[in-house]
Amino acid sequence: RKSRRNVVVVVVEEEEEEEEEEEEEEEEEEEKEEEEEEEEKEEEEEEEEEEEKEEEEKEEEEEEEEEEEEEEEEEEEEEEELKEDAKRNNINMNNKRLIT
Repeated sequence: RKSRRNVVVVVVEEEEEEEEEEEEEEEEEEEKEEEEEEEEKEEEEEEEEEEEKEEEEKEEEEEEEEEEEEEEEEEEEEEEELKEDAKRNNINMNNKRLIT
């Protein structure tokens, strides 16, 4: 009888150990999966941040280019006005010479 009990106890202990090992393995797998998911999330966030930065840089560059173009246009307009003023002055001077 004792030996049968011992065998049953040993078998039950072995089963419990196996169950514990299985549970530990499952927990480890779950932890691994969670870690992988975390890493993926972090990578995605980093990518999004990088994309946002690039987008902001693009917008800033475009704004700078637009400002430069506007400044160039204004300078050209001013130059044209100066040329026209100079022409008018020459015409006026010539007219005065003709009159006098």
